[in-house]
Amino acid sequence: MLNLVSFVWNGVPGPKYRVIAMSIIVGLANGAMLSAINGAISARTDGTFDWTYPALFLAAVLVFFVGGYFAMYRATEMAQRFTQTLRETTIRKVQGSALRNIERYGRGEIYTHITRDSWTLGGIWTKLVTAFQAMLVVSFCLVYLVWLSPVVFALTAVAIAVGIWVYFLQEKFAKSHLVAARRHEVRLFGGVGDMLDGFKELKLSQPMAEGLIQELDWNNDQARRHFVRAEFLFYATSIISKAMLFLLLGVIAFVPAEYIGTRS
Repeated sequence: MLNLVSFVWNGVPGPKYRVIAMSIIVGLANGAMLSAINGAISARTDGTFDWTYPALFLAAVLVFFVGGYFAMYRATEMAQRFTQTLRETTIRKVQGSALRNIERYGRGEIYTHITRDSWTLGGIWTKLVTAFQAMLVVSFCLVYLVWLSPVVFALTAVAIAVGIWVYFLQEKFAKSHLVAARRHEVRLFGGVGDMLDGFKELKLSQPMAEGLIQELDWNNDQARRHFVRAEFLFYATSIISKAMLFLLLGVIAFVPAEYIGTRS
């Protein structure tokens, strides 16, 4: 995993540090929003009103959205440039390879490298930026929870630990389905190449054509099934995480304050 992240980081062109800096600013804006909300609630509890908190909140929201859009736009552009570079590099390597190497790998493998593999690697960069922003938001929230209630912080830490464990467990099974789906895609693309090469022969032999079409349909169907299972596992992880969040919010909302030790 670390090797993959290092490969993507070193290969992605563009202002990486600028995107990271903007992501940090987005995280700080999120912390400012929490601070403004907490200050406004405390002021209303005391029966006072301070325009500083609404102003801070609106400014933080503006920075959060503008910075977030900028960071993700730049990250997406950089990811697409990375994908373009990977495809160009693969095409040039194929053009410069010996014939025996091309025959050993097969067309399906080459097509998959140029299409799905390049697209997948390019998408990792945007996911890394999103994960970094989420990590900053969670960090600020945890710092706030430490100040608000050590008990709530401990419950949140446990929930996060369980969520991470579930994620890695689901990822293990999802990865096996992604590998299987890719294998069927390689066979699918290879079969399409064979169909185009032998187009005239297939027109003259209906049984051969039907056999090839059935094989292509089967590989296409198997690829779909494995991709659906992999995506479902990732989606299930998201659902479980949200359910745990709602459960945690329920504990904070319905358990008496004296049991969780929240500050007034």
